Amino acid sequence: MRFVLKYIRGNKIKSFFIYFSFLVCIAIIIISNSLIETISNIETLQKKYQNSPYNIIIANSNSKQYSNIEKDKNISNLGLENFIGVSKDEKYLYQVIGTNYDNLLSTSKFIVGNFFQKKNDIILEKWTLEYLGLKPNINQEVNVVYKNEKGNIINEKCNICGIINDIPANKNIGLKVIYKDINFNKSNKFKIKLEYKKGTDLYSVLNRYEKKYGIDKRNIIMNASSPEEMNENLSTSLDINNIFKGIVFSILCILIIYSIINMSIRERIKIYSLIKALGANKFFVFKSILYELIMLYISAIPLGFLINDIFTKAVVRKIKFINTENIYLHNSTANLNLIVNNKQIFLSLLVMLLFVVIISFLIYIKIKNNNIVSGIITSYNLKKKYKFTRNIYLNYIIKDISTILIMVVTLSMLSSYFLLIRFNDFLSAEQEKMMVWDMYSYSDIKVAATDNNLNKSISREDLNKLKKVDGIKSIDHSRLIPGKIILQDQWKVNNKYFSNLNENSKDNYWKEYMGTNKNLHKRIVKGSVRAYNDNSFKQLKNFKTSGNFNLEALKKGNNAILVIPKTDKNNFKNLPYGENVIDIKVGDTLKIMTPKSKIIENSYYNLNDDFNKYKINQFKVVGIAYGSYFENTRERTNPSLNIIITDNKFNDIYKTYDYRNLNIYMSNGYNIDNLYKEVDKVFIGRKNIITRNVRSETNQISQINSRKMVFSISVIVSLVVAILFFAANSISSLYEINKNDILTIRKLGASKKQIYKILILEWILLSVLLILGTFVLSKLSQDFVYYSRGISYEGIKNIYNYTNFIGICLVNIIPLLLVLFYKTNRSKN
Repeated sequence: MRFVLKYIRGNKIKSFFIYFSFLVCIAIIIISNSLIETISNIETLQKKYQNSPYNIIIANSNSKQYSNIEKDKNISNLGLENFIGVSKDEKYLYQVIGTNYDNLLSTSKFIVGNFFQKKNDIILEKWTLEYLGLKPNINQEVNVVYKNEKGNIINEKCNICGIINDIPANKNIGLKVIYKDINFNKSNKFKIKLEYKKGTDLYSVLNRYEKKYGIDKRNIIMNASSPEEMNENLSTSLDINNIFKGIVFSILCILIIYSIINMSIRERIKIYSLIKALGANKFFVFKSILYELIMLYISAIPLGFLINDIFTKAVVRKIKFINTENIYLHNSTANLNLIVNNKQIFLSLLVMLLFVVIISFLIYIKIKNNNIVSGIITSYNLKKKYKFTRNIYLNYIIKDISTILIMVVTLSMLSSYFLLIRFNDFLSAEQEKMMVWDMYSYSDIKVAATDNNLNKSISREDLNKLKKVDGIKSIDHSRLIPGKIILQDQWKVNNKYFSNLNENSKDNYWKEYMGTNKNLHKRIVKGSVRAYNDNSFKQLKNFKTSGNFNLEALKKGNNAILVIPKTDKNNFKNLPYGENVIDIKVGDTLKIMTPKSKIIENSYYNLNDDFNKYKINQFKVVGIAYGSYFENTRERTNPSLNIIITDNKFNDIYKTYDYRNLNIYMSNGYNIDNLYKEVDKVFIGRKNIITRNVRSETNQISQINSRKMVFSISVIVSLVVAILFFAANSISSLYEINKNDILTIRKLGASKKQIYKILILEWILLSVLLILGTFVLSKLSQDFVYYSRGISYEGIKNIYNYTNFIGICLVNIIPLLLVLFYKTNRSKN
């Protein structure tokens, strides 16, 4: 131990490099573990809150199946739900749903009141309470009128026993629900919603359910975009992703330490060879190296925690300025703040300590393999050449190749991890865009009509009332008549896309989307004709695929814009990119069958409905778009073809005057929640009208993503600091151990220009290897994340960001060159 202390004092600069490396690495390990854990937690909570925390939903289950399933020890939460009825109230549209405690509060929390105590107790979400014009108080008597599954009209006097926070899944689709206690009648059918513990082998569990409890496979719904995502969610009882990331950081840090120590290996060989010559045994050498590194490592830990404390406090101060709405799960408020996982930090530090022992052993092996004489004599091998030659020039590079390779691997791994973090940020941003795409969240407030009578929708009088509401900047509107487009034989069709639509819609009221009409002996596809106001056409340009979107051209003749969905080979849903699902071209003529009646009867949804009920109109395609600006809430033609024409043309052809959709924009300086209440008031008592506060929904997601971005940027900062430190420290150490070699080369007659040439060649070699290593590692890791997590099924492209790649490469190679020349200029004399 005394020798080790003397060695550290006698080699202050080199010991400081090693100590400082330990310090930076420990700080990064502690900081990154906390931040990665926090980012992962926010992503998981956000996904659960927006969709559902349940992994599996089993439809059409009976009480016996429920009794068997609830005994499964792998289940962490179990929700129950059954449909009781739909309102027959003259004013209000709502559903009556039976629920158990866990299902009710899976993404909510009680504001006031308690769970059901009596048979006539009901629980409402806050926004449903406001919709019904009720005060935010419990113990109110409410008259609930609904039609049950048997077709009977039920009129009940109910008592509000509880008020809960709004459930996102309901609010996103404008579904108002009155909750009652679930009825365990043997004849009832339930939805069983299951959230499993981590580490559950989901597929074997479901296989057991099918065989043992007689559950039909078609009734099992997975709450994931792909099997890969489900596997990732339940793969292990430990958070293996975060542990893996923590261990990767530890290994990266060890590589940094090893490369710094390895650069002084020649000097260590000389010193320890001299000690062996004085009689020291092999174990003394190993023990000395181990004690030195452990002393430096342990002494760096307290300061590393101090740096972490300062850094994380700065992060916490930053996120306090981000006003984030709460996330509720299972009647609790989720934690969106910084998480310090002490167990994971301890594990990472323990892994690092283990590698310190391994490094000590590796250095000991290197020293042991040198004999005492050659170890003491470590002068530069001139190979009996007495003047500077190309061989010496190359020998200088080759002798450091192992050190250079370790530097390259370490910097490549650090840079690849940086690029992977940036790729995760890209995925979060794209998922937010896909949410906007899927929910048609382009405005601040949406209003949609659902009545089957097209002339009992949103009237011009309603529109004029809205225009008088203070705070509304503009209103875009659309009218619609559903139809069936007759396909020409020469048009190629993506049959897989429409087969998937048909399969998913066959059990719903809108039946299939595409099929052969027996009267026409041609294939037809369900679609619609829509009228847009002038400003809506400007918005539609954002979805342009090809053709002319000029408004004046559209007003002429029978010109129209056709919306054709796109998709790719990995998906069966409409996407904002990919190939058109039908290859209709600009200039083609469309024939569409539209109902003569303005009341859409159920027979319309049959592709072989009576031909005489329809009239046929023709339109010329002058432009093609890949998406609609308005959502179609009833006929669900958005995933299919839609013909867009001007307002006046629609009036002339179809004589339908009411609007089906409104997109409302708010003026600056107004509160969106207050404005939404004013808009909702216009439609109070109109059960066929659905209103949606889009801005509030997107704001919440943006706020959560902003908080997540703060943590992500903090990880990036810590990585960039590690890269800059290691690049500068490595090249500096490399130069220090080569000073004697450069001096020898000078004495052999090398000019200053030739020495610079050697250093530049070494820098070029480092840079080329680093760029190649970073590209290969980052591309492989990005592809692994993309495909293993099933991102391709979400409709998000796997885009490699070359700007980030070039940026991080410059962050690496520029400091290498600057430090190299700085060191050379300082030691000229």
